[in-house]
Amino acid sequence: MPRPWRLLLPLSILATQALSGLQFAPVPSADVAFELGFCSSNHDFSWPAVVALARKAFDAGRPLLPLPPAAASLRVNWHLVYAHNITDEIDVGFTEILGNELRGESSRPVHVLVGCSVSEASEKVSALSNLLHVPMIGFVSHADSLSNKFEFPYFMRTCGTTAMWGKSFAAVCHKFRWDHVGYLYETTTAGTSAFQAAADCGSARGIQVEGYDFDVDSDTAKSQRSGWSGAMRLAGESGLRAFGVAFSTLTAPVALELAREENMNNRLLLPWEFVSMWSVLSPDLRGSFNGMLGISEVQSTPPYSDYMAQVWHSMTMEELEPLGVPRRWVQNIRTTDPSLFQQSPFFMNHAQLVDAITAAMIAFGQVSTQQPEALGDRLTLGTALREALYSVAFDGASGRVSYPPVAAGRGGDREITPCSLYEADAGELVQVGSVHDFQVSFHKPPSFPDGQGLAWHYKMPAACQSDEVTEMSEAWGPTCVKCPITFAEQCVPVPVSVALLAMLLCLIPVAAYGWMLHQRHEDKAWLVKGKELKFSDPPEQLGRGTFGFVVKAEYRGTAVAVKRVIPPSLTSRRSRARSTILFGLFDGDEESAERTGRCQRCCEEDLEEGGHQSEEDEPGLRSASLSSS
Repeated sequence: MPRPWRLLLPLSILATQALSGLQFAPVPSADVAFELGFCSSNHDFSWPAVVALARKAFDAGRPLLPLPPAAASLRVNWHLVYAHNITDEIDVGFTEILGNELRGESSRPVHVLVGCSVSEASEKVSALSNLLHVPMIGFVSHADSLSNKFEFPYFMRTCGTTAMWGKSFAAVCHKFRWDHVGYLYETTTAGTSAFQAAADCGSARGIQVEGYDFDVDSDTAKSQRSGWSGAMRLAGESGLRAFGVAFSTLTAPVALELAREENMNNRLLLPWEFVSMWSVLSPDLRGSFNGMLGISEVQSTPPYSDYMAQVWHSMTMEELEPLGVPRRWVQNIRTTDPSLFQQSPFFMNHAQLVDAITAAMIAFGQVSTQQPEALGDRLTLGTALREALYSVAFDGASGRVSYPPVAAGRGGDREITPCSLYEADAGELVQVGSVHDFQVSFHKPPSFPDGQGLAWHYKMPAACQSDEVTEMSEAWGPTCVKCPITFAEQCVPVPVSVALLAMLLCLIPVAAYGWMLHQRHEDKAWLVKGKELKFSDPPEQLGRGTFGFVVKAEYRGTAVAVKRVIPPSLTSRRSRARSTILFGLFDGDEESAERTGRCQRCCEEDLEEGGHQSEEDEPGLRSASLSSS
C-alpha cells in the first residue's frame, strides 16, 4: 500500500497550483542549457565539493569520465541550492530544488535531479519529481522500496540496493559457515530494509539472522542514547560473535561508542557502506575496532581514479564558491574538514556521485540531438530523458553502469553493482577481497579482531555436507572441504580413518597368533608319544638306509614303520636324534608296507641313549630304544 503522504503530496501540490493560477512554463527548444540539480545531506559537505570537482573538470574541457560529443558540448547550469538532514527539513524544503514554479518564482525546475542522500528524503522528493516528470538519479539511497516503478517511475540510482547489501552480508556468512549471526540496524527506511534483506537472504542459505533494532527519532534523526544502550546490551548478552551493522554516517559513531562500552569491539562487526562509515569515525574509535570487516561499493576504478585524485588534490577552498557551492556550505567545510582536499576523494559514495552526473549528461546529450522536439515540452522531455537513462552504458568511476529494462514493476537499479571487502588494520582500511552475486573471493586473508585470522573464534560453522569434512586452518578457521575418504556415501573423518587403521594393524598379529594356535592344535593329531609305540623284542628290522634303519612297531593297534636316524655324534654322553614316524596302514602284509611306503606324516621323537656299539655295526650306527617322552 502506498504511504499516506505519497497520496496526499501530489494533491497538495495540485491544490497549490490551482489556487495560485500558475501553469508550468514550457521549456524553450532553442539553445537549451542543461539544468542539473543536486539534493543531499547537510551534515556532510564533501558531496558539494565533489560536484565542484566534476564542474571544474567539465568546464576545463576534460571531464572526469569520457563523454560522447553531444554530452561534452552541453551548456550546464549546476544547481547546488538544497541540502537536507532531518525530517522537518525535508518536509519544509523538499520543493526547494524542484518546486519553484509552484511558488510563482521564475527559475525553472531542473531537468535531472541527482540525489538525495537518505532513502526517506528520496522517497518524498521522488514523489514530486514524478509529478513534474523530472528523472532522479540517486547515488546513496539504498532502500529497496525505491525499485518499485509503480510508485517511483522516475527514480534510478548508481548505487546498490539494500537487497544487494543483504545478499552480500549473507554471502560472507556463508563463506565462513556461520549459521547464527546478529544484525544491528537503525529503524530508518534503509536500515530496516537492509536487515530484512539480510534475514531473507540468510534464511535462503540456512543462516539465522537475529535482529537488534535501534530507534531513530524521525523528527531529529538522532539516536536515543538511553534506549540504544539497552538494545546494545541485549546484543552483547546474546553470545553471538558476528554482527551485521546498518547505520548512517550520522548515527554510526554513537552506535560504535555504545558497542565499545559493551565490549563488542572484540567481536566481528560487518558494516555496510564501510568506507563511508569509517570516514566519520574518530581516530579513537578507529583504533578500538581493529579487524572490523566491512562491505562497500567499489569506490573507484582505473584509469579514471588517478585523474580524479589529481584534480581533487589540486583544488582549494577558494575555488568552491566560484564553482557554485553556497558560501555557508564553504564555511561549513572550512570549519569541519579543512584538510578535505588532502584526503582521498573516494569515500561517501563519491564515485557513484560522479557516475550519476555522467549518466545525466549522457542522457540529456542524447535527447537533445536525437529528439530535439522533446525539449519544448516538460512531459515529453521527462519521458525521453527517463528512456535515455535506461539506455546508457559506460565504464564509470565505480565500475560498469547500465540498467536492465523494467520487469515485474521493478527497475532503475544498476545491472552490476560490484562490492569490495575492506578490513580495518591499525586505523586504516585495507581492501582484502570482493563480493558479487553471492560469490566471495579474498586476495588477502582477513585477520579479524583477534589478529590471527581465526574466523572460528566468532562462530563455529554449520554442519558440512555428507561428502565434506570440517578442516581447521589458521587463515580461515573451520571450512568444509571434500572428504578424502568416504564409505557408503558418508564421509569418514581422517582421525577415525587413522584409528581404524591402527586397530587393523593391531588385529593382524593377534589373528596370526590365533592361527598358529589353531594349527598347533591340528598338528596334535600327527604327534606320537613314544609310550604308545610297541616294539617286538628284539625289534624287527624292516629296512636299512644311509642315514638310518626302519623297524616294525604297533601304534594303537595299527602296524607302523618307525625309522631310526643314525645319531650325528657318538661321543656325547647323551645324544639327541630325530626319529620320523611313518604312519601307514598295513594291509596285513609287512612286505606290502615296506613296498608301498605309504606315509601320512613324519614326526620327530627323541632317541634315548642306551644302546651299544658293536664291531659288527657300521660306523655311525647305534642301537637304542625310543624315548618315552
